[in-house]
Amino acid sequence: YTYSCSAKYRTNLEGTPLNPTFAISIEKYPIEVENYRMKTSITAETFAEAAAHAVGDIGDMVMTLTADEMALEIDRMALYEIMHAVEPLYNSDWSIDASVYTEFQYRQPKPEYFRNLLLEIEKAAMAIFTRTRVAAGNVVVMNPIVAAYLESTGLLQVQKSLQERQINRVIPLGWIQEKYRVLVDPFFPMEKILVGYKGEGVENAGYIFAPYVPSVPLNTGVLKDITIDDVTFHYAIMSFFGRKMLDAGFYHVININGQLY
Repeated sequence: YTYSCSAKYRTNLEGTPLNPTFAISIEKYPIEVENYRMKTSITAETFAEAAAHAVGDIGDMVMTLTADEMALEIDRMALYEIMHAVEPLYNSDWSIDASVYTEFQYRQPKPEYFRNLLLEIEKAAMAIFTRTRVAAGNVVVMNPIVAAYLESTGLLQVQKSLQERQINRVIPLGWIQEKYRVLVDPFFPMEKILVGYKGEGVENAGYIFAPYVPSVPLNTGVLKDITIDDVTFHYAIMSFFGRKMLDAGFYHVININGQLY
């Protein structure tokens, strides 16, 4: 399957300043649909133990856990594809040293030092506007440890309660200066920060992610493993989605040089 979408435009100012002319070109990109499959196996003994402890329908629980894990893997697949495409092209450095901390026994980050990191994020956001002529960056992705430093210095306003912070997920955590929405991922590199712009449509998007079918159960049934003398239940799901990097200029990578802890 392929999709066609309007992806990018360029402006060219000509004529007098009072009467400029705009040359806008529309480009189409094919987006191929991919399929992703995940399988979970569980033994008959586990089924029996779950029934004994009144866990509930173990099959539904396994399918739900597998579907959640698949959604998480697909999200990270898109996130890291953006990182690898952008980093060689658009990046900057922010260095950290011992002066970032106080002299107490337990090192505390200095708020004034981390304001320099906010300045670096602001510079990256404005670089996105310079390249795209659409808008400045408005989304920041980072490791939860980096977010914790910004939160402890009062520079990050967290809007997720402790109960809502699922440690294994990519979650929107809060805002920086009410301008940058902060997403955290525990597997995101601690020495990297991804700044990007998220628009409202394909005409101002740098990356297209199109979920087609969230998850479809596959009827694998009960299979007997010939190498093990027991019965194993196999659960599998399949998802369809499309993804395409359109313009890496909508993103910027900040490299953190030095140790945060």
